[in-house]
Amino acid sequence: MQAEVVVDLAVQAAEAALRVERLQLRVAKLAVDAARTQVRLAERRRDDAVGRSEQRDGCGSGDASPSSPAAKKRKAWPSPGAEVEVEARERLAALQAQEAVLEAEAEAATGRVLELQRHLDLHELPAASSQSAPHCMEMEMAALPEDELLQVLSYLSPGELLQCRQVCRRWRDLALHPDLWRSKSLDADSASLVAAALRLAPCLDHLYMCGSESMALLGVLLSSTRCAVSQLYIRVHPADAVLAAVVISRQAALGRLRCVRLSLVSDDLNEETAFLRLQRLQESLLYTPGLELLELSFDEGTANIMKTRAPVIHSTSSDLPVPASLQVLEYMLEFTDTYLPLHLEWHASTLEDVTFWSTPPPPRTAALLSTMANLRELCCPMMADMPAILQCTELKVLRLTARLDDATRPFLPGVLKFLREAVMHLEDLTLDFSVVPHLQATDTVLRLGGSGDAVPALKSLQFQFLCEKGVSPSPPGYETVPLRNLATIIHRLKNLVLLDLDGPLLDDLLHELDGEVLPHLQELHFNLPEPCMHKWANREQVRAAVLRCPLLHLSAMSKSEEGACSFCQGCCRHDSHVRHFVFSHPTEAICGVTHFDSDIHIK
Repeated sequence: MQAEVVVDLAVQAAEAALRVERLQLRVAKLAVDAARTQVRLAERRRDDAVGRSEQRDGCGSGDASPSSPAAKKRKAWPSPGAEVEVEARERLAALQAQEAVLEAEAEAATGRVLELQRHLDLHELPAASSQSAPHCMEMEMAALPEDELLQVLSYLSPGELLQCRQVCRRWRDLALHPDLWRSKSLDADSASLVAAALRLAPCLDHLYMCGSESMALLGVLLSSTRCAVSQLYIRVHPADAVLAAVVISRQAALGRLRCVRLSLVSDDLNEETAFLRLQRLQESLLYTPGLELLELSFDEGTANIMKTRAPVIHSTSSDLPVPASLQVLEYMLEFTDTYLPLHLEWHASTLEDVTFWSTPPPPRTAALLSTMANLRELCCPMMADMPAILQCTELKVLRLTARLDDATRPFLPGVLKFLREAVMHLEDLTLDFSVVPHLQATDTVLRLGGSGDAVPALKSLQFQFLCEKGVSPSPPGYETVPLRNLATIIHRLKNLVLLDLDGPLLDDLLHELDGEVLPHLQELHFNLPEPCMHKWANREQVRAAVLRCPLLHLSAMSKSEEGACSFCQGCCRHDSHVRHFVFSHPTEAICGVTHFDSDIHIK
């Protein structure tokens, strides 16, 4: 009860204060009127004084005779006495003092007005935020031309764009403008949002579909949607292979589909049923027009299903090849696939980047590759007739799986001949020895020196020794033979800039490093043979090699704190996630490599 009384008293006090301020405002307005009257009266007095001054000046000028009217008027003007002059001066001084005081009061009043205005703004801010600002924003947004409004809306997420449709009729239409959706991506994990977009949005850039659940929720909608997707990422079980094929066909019919990345993971399905569904999916991919990138991968279980029998391509005389469009083909299947040669043949004129893993590859694969005038990158196993690929003069990047088994052994002579000639135009080469040592085709390294006096064009040479099927650690001597072979031919690789050993830096190879022989070699990556980087770098042979090669940076990662020398204990050089460089060039020199405090400078 007491609180209510206090509140009522506060309200009454506020109302009384308001009445007082209004009375003061009325008094102030009357004071302003009086001041204006005083100003006008002062202006009249000033004008009279100026007029008398002009009359006096006019009487004292010229050669008028004493009898002239001016002379008579001048004679009639009384001469002011000394007392009058003193009185005038005192009045002038008083007015000037009053002027200074009033100027100070005016400045103080101005400050008071600004302070009151600031308090008023603070009181009005909440209301402005809730009412005036949205209204102003609404007016400003409504006045925007369509192009500018689309630019503003482009910063919104797909969900926010769909919500904007509720604002007004204009926004309802603009929120579905194709320019807003061409760059949007959606993940099927947000099933309700994806479903709304597939029903309303005109197009999408990326759509990610992962798992049978998302395919069950959205598969039927995807098979009939008018939302045209540019890039599809699908990861499904073989049970959903047919539905995935329907989805891909629907998107191809809408005309925007350019990229398909498809991954199949096995489940406990009947192999016969799964095989037929997978075959239907592969046929759908083969006849999908307009694709620029196709990536297809099967896990081990799915691959085993396909290995049991060869697919039969159901084609008729009316089934013509789709127009060539593929630029990138990544066929990561560990079995010989019937559809791969058709992709290579039909898109030979446009393919630039080809990857396939199947060992052995289908027959005629090398011959098909040799017809690709634009082929720039190739990742493949050893195969028959590899010298035919030398016709691909634009080929600059090669990743070769150097596995020597019963299936690939007959291909080895052709592979060696191909490498000896190909290094003359290849710039980036990776040799993959990710197999047990007795299956490594180590002679491939000896062919990297080329033939004759011509210098190989290789700028980047990388080895890979990840043990087969991820077995770790690698057996002793796993990398020895290929890297010792490298030491015998490295002096021929005069254009080499980057060398990645993925293994130890053997003393044989370290001895061959010379800045005059390898003038462009800038980075050499290797696996540190002992725990401490600092201790290894101060070996005499290492110091000599680095000093011989001023541009060279030896790069490795320390293994752990254990085994660190006394200088490096507690140092970040033993961070196993960071590479450290050993170098000899002046620290202030610009070398193209980013250095850190943990790097080791050899002087």
